[in-house]
Amino acid sequence: MILMICVPIVAKTEKEAIQQLRKAERVGDVVELRLDYLSSLGVSRLFNRNLSRVIVTVRKKSEGGHRTIGDGKRLLLYEQAIKQGVAYVDVELSSKRLLRDV
Repeated sequence: MILMICVPIVAKTEKEAIQQLRKAERVGDVVELRLDYLSSLGVSRLFNRNLSRVIVTVRKKSEGGHRTIGDGKRLLLYEQAIKQGVAYVDVELSSKRLLRDV
């Protein structure tokens, strides 16, 4: 059995998220970056780092997300994350259609 520790990042600002990422990377095997918690979705600084241990999640409000983000914006965030080399994206089964062409 392989055990991994995943540390979720639920910061409201990019600055807080970067601080939490630095701490989480020291204790966790992977870090889940919950973009639906960020008040501003300009995440370029977050993606400007080593992403080999990062899971990006943008939850729909109806599936436990912190706030409402439209499908188009969620798709854009997933595309940015994938293009920047993030290790994983966590997509709800109900949203799999968003990633057909990514």
